[in-house]
Amino acid sequence: MGLSFEIQYKKGVENVVANTLSRKLDQQAENNSPKGLSQTKSDTSQCLLISHLQPKWIEELLASYEGDQKVLQATTMLSSNPDPTLNLSIQQGILRYKGKAWVGKNGMLRKKLVTTIHTSSLGGHSGVWATYQRLKPIFYCPAMMEQVNVVVQE
Repeated sequence: MGLSFEIQYKKGVENVVANTLSRKLDQQAENNSPKGLSQTKSDTSQCLLISHLQPKWIEELLASYEGDQKVLQATTMLSSNPDPTLNLSIQQGILRYKGKAWVGKNGMLRKKLVTTIHTSSLGGHSGVWATYQRLKPIFYCPAMMEQVNVVVQE
C-alpha cells in the first residue's frame, strides 16, 4: 500500500495525550527514588479540559421557549411553587412535563420532530395516531395532536 508509519510507546508522564482524565503520575519516576524508599507526595492529578457537546436539537428546543407564554407560566409556577403534583421539572435547562421534554411554541422544532418521526424508516409514513404515539413518550407540547394532524395531512 505504500504507507509508512512507526508505532512508538511512551511511558507514563511522557504520554500526556492519552487518557488525561484518569492517568496518574508515575510516582517512582516523579520521586526519582529507589523502590525501597517511601516518600509521600500528594496526588497531583489534574483535569485540564472537559468538553461538552450539545446536540443541535437541544439548542432548538431551548430556543423554542423564548417568548412562549405557556413555558413562562410553567417556569414561574415551578420556581414559586415546586409542587411535585404539578408534574413539572427543569433538568439541564430543559422544561419537562411528566418527564417528557416540553417543546415550546416558537421556531420550527415541533414541525421538524413530527416530520422526522412520520417520515423515518421506522415511522414508514404511519397515520396520525401512530405518529402521535411515537412522539408522546418523549416530547410534550400543548396541542401536539393538532400539529401531528397538520404534518401528516401535508
